[in-house]
Amino acid sequence: MPVVDTRRRSLQSRKEHKTLTRAFRPEPARAAANPIKYDMTDENVKKICVIRLGGFGDVILFLNAVKHKVRPLYPDARIDFVVAKEFASLMEGCDFIDRAIFHDRSKGLGGAFSFMRFCMRLKAEKYDLVLDLHNNTRSRIMGAVSRPKRRIFDFPENRDEPDPQAVTSCKGVVFPGKRTPVWVSDSDASFISSLRSEPESLIVGLCLGGSWESKRWPSSHFICLGNELIEKRNATIILLGGPSDVATANDVEKGLRGGKVINLAGKTSLSTSIAATLICSAIVSADSGILHAAHLSGTPLVGLFGCTDHEKFGYSGPNAASISAGLSCSPCHKPVCPLGSIECMAAISPQRVYSCLEALT
Repeated sequence: MPVVDTRRRSLQSRKEHKTLTRAFRPEPARAAANPIKYDMTDENVKKICVIRLGGFGDVILFLNAVKHKVRPLYPDARIDFVVAKEFASLMEGCDFIDRAIFHDRSKGLGGAFSFMRFCMRLKAEKYDLVLDLHNNTRSRIMGAVSRPKRRIFDFPENRDEPDPQAVTSCKGVVFPGKRTPVWVSDSDASFISSLRSEPESLIVGLCLGGSWESKRWPSSHFICLGNELIEKRNATIILLGGPSDVATANDVEKGLRGGKVINLAGKTSLSTSIAATLICSAIVSADSGILHAAHLSGTPLVGLFGCTDHEKFGYSGPNAASISAGLSCSPCHKPVCPLGSIECMAAISPQRVYSCLEALT
């Protein structure tokens, strides 16, 4: 029976692993103030692949960046956007994207065969430029296998308002004082227009969800805030959230006394939910895609921050306020509270949020 040198095999395996890791290592972060620093002015670029697989708010911000920074540089180029399939509805109104390519992340990298088949599909496109805006293991493999002429990492998000006009006609529907978000489709605009009450009425959108458990504001706080808005301002309340927020939304709806309440949690697509920011007088949300959508559409907002940094990810100005309880453990940037209490969110009182809303509306 032959003797196997396990130490040599182990050494060879480590060398192979090191080589593979080096191949997909992200490029060093570069200054993000100006796209020209990325040498993106090559006139020979005809086909571009943008990769941003997930992160609700990040997908929104980078879509905005593609529209206002990438497309103007390459008006005649074909731009494909690779994104996770759960964000498909966000791509319907993006006429500045030539094609959306949807990736199924449910199998993870464990579904090696289907994943590599997806990567080979990208390789067949023969892209001139790949903008890897996710810059994780999965996206780096996609970019490397597609073998473009140039790969760029960490292109800057666009957190600025896209259009300066005071009145916007969105797919034929006029929303006074709002700007056109890049993801609103015809069906979205028609649906949210049908929800609109009298122009002078106060409509406040309460976003109940958050991609992390540690980002969630207590439902009891939403109930307290909603009742105060109804009693003192006769406000219409719109409850926003995904399928995982249905139970919370039902509890909040039951806790609100009187007034008009529109519960959209789990009943609409992502694009319709964020398009609802166009009819809202103000939005209250944790650090989420809804928050960034509200900012880009020009809707006054109050952002609630606990585990994430309000100075880095929040907004301020005449139409925005970002609230943090300022606890010593915050921001921890952890999806699950290490202390198990999420005290950083619970410590933000409904009265403090109401005061900010009063100043904004």
